[in-house]
Amino acid sequence: MTAASLASLAEKAVKWSALTTAARFVLQLGAQVALARVLGPGNYGVYGIGIAVLTFAAFLSGSAFSWNLMLQEKIDRNDIRFAFTWQAIAGAATALAMLLLAPALASFFADPRVEPMVRWLSLACLLTALGAPAVVLLQRDLNFRSLGLLQLASYALGYLAVGLPLALNGWGAQALAVACVVQAGVTMVGAYALRPHPLRPLLSHGAGSQALSTGRTVFVTNIVNWLLGNLDRIIIGRLLNAHAVGLFTLAYNFAQIPNTLLVSAIQPTFLASGARMANEPQRLAQAWLLVLACVLVLVTPAAVSMA
Repeated sequence: MTAASLASLAEKAVKWSALTTAARFVLQLGAQVALARVLGPGNYGVYGIGIAVLTFAAFLSGSAFSWNLMLQEKIDRNDIRFAFTWQAIAGAATALAMLLLAPALASFFADPRVEPMVRWLSLACLLTALGAPAVVLLQRDLNFRSLGLLQLASYALGYLAVGLPLALNGWGAQALAVACVVQAGVTMVGAYALRPHPLRPLLSHGAGSQALSTGRTVFVTNIVNWLLGNLDRIIIGRLLNAHAVGLFTLAYNFAQIPNTLLVSAIQPTFLASGARMANEPQRLAQAWLLVLACVLVLVTPAAVSMA
């Protein structure tokens, strides 16, 4: 791929990312407000605890195997088969661990509602792991139009079409858990339909050591990010109660939605583009400086204004 065609493809990817990100911001904000009013902070607190557990489990479920597909300059069928195989194994093992540890987690937080929440979210963990390779391949292809529309549809189906009616019918915190499972399932099926890939298992591969090395780096980075983003609500849930976690989670989510969506939109675009310039350090450096300039000139003033 020539420099001009890559730049054009990346530009289109960024534009579609920005467009779908803005739409997801409006959608998530509306859904959060509606569900918060129906369920109240107590139920949201249970959900916040469950999401903290799910986020940590997702790091353990081998998402780094999929990320490695994006970071390589070139990939083949065996790379994809190897990543999917170990992604599925790690996802299944982590989901089983969540299922078995659900009673202990409910006891730790002194709230019986945590147990069914974690059990539901163990299914979301498995579905997310199985769908990760197709999602990452879409990002690698810079197909952010299809991916963005899929993410919009999956969130709307999960939280508005399923979660909100369940909440109105008295499901409490479990309405949010089911919504999360539906979102993960729709994303998994939709991503594979958009970007089919080999499903035949492959346990050993020549590039396996590189995947494991990348996996360790991504895992450590994710654990640090998890501590920064979730340790506070874990402490609140342990020392106070789910009601307090709910109040904190609602405020935190409203503040973090723009930042989270922005990072999820921009980061994969530049990672996927950068991987194709791995052997061209000068072009890669210029692209990195452009990213920094965009953040400083465009994102920082917007963040200050929104704060």
